[in-house]
Amino acid sequence: MLLLALFALDRHFARGRHLARLLLALVVLWAVHVAALVFQVQSVYATNLGDWSAAHYGAVARNVWAGGFHFYQIAGRFAA
Repeated sequence: MLLLALFALDRHFARGRHLARLLLALVVLWAVHVAALVFQVQSVYATNLGDWSAAHYGAVARNVWAGGFHFYQIAGRFAA
């Protein structure tokens, strides 16, 4: 909703180039949210399931998934 409100500040946001930019921004925002969800779920699988996590994820994989999720929590959501 915030993205739509920011685009609506312009009187001509529903015309040609402005509408195309809005649609592109919505697609990028959707992609960021999907990536964040994937990192969050994989982070839970890799770090919070005890022996199963250790058996199915190596040390590097656990750090990548957990680090990616923490990056999104700390800086990524604000950058998006």
